Amino acid sequence: METEETSRPSLGYLVVLLGVAGWVVSCFRPLYRITEAQTVRTTLVRQVSFGSVGTRLGGILYLFGGITAIVVFALVGVRLRQRWNVAVLAGAVIAWSLASIGVLITIGASASGFNMGSVLGVGYWGLWVSVICVMAGTVILLVSLHALRAEEAAAPHEQIVEEHA
Repeated sequence: METEETSRPSLGYLVVLLGVAGWVVSCFRPLYRITEAQTVRTTLVRQVSFGSVGTRLGGILYLFGGITAIVVFALVGVRLRQRWNVAVLAGAVIAWSLASIGVLITIGASASGFNMGSVLGVGYWGLWVSVICVMAGTVILLVSLHALRAEEAAAPHEQIVEEHA
């Protein structure tokens, strides 16, 4: 397991953290609005945190558990920038984003099924942007890591060429 620090900037980690912040904010923004009743709006947090204490806890863990792990790995990456962290973060992002995309597709497809007059709200679109942002930040990190490894692999060859010149 590689533990040496990379010299690459942590732009990818910052993009991931921006996406995480967007996710948290969007969970509290209106998910959809029923146009016939202008006052009826709901948020994703409201949708998953109802019922018994166990149901509420499960809903909150579902919304914020995966993203919390991503925050921890991104903050470790910003602070230490170790190579192993990119792989761990990528795994967490894949798991979280697949589940989140599935939920967002379901919400988008069923919003009009509940009421033909419902309109997807800013919270719904903010959640999509957040997932895309977290994924983009992870791709930036993976590409940077790949480029760094390619540079390191080429460095010994360049050093040998310079010594013979």
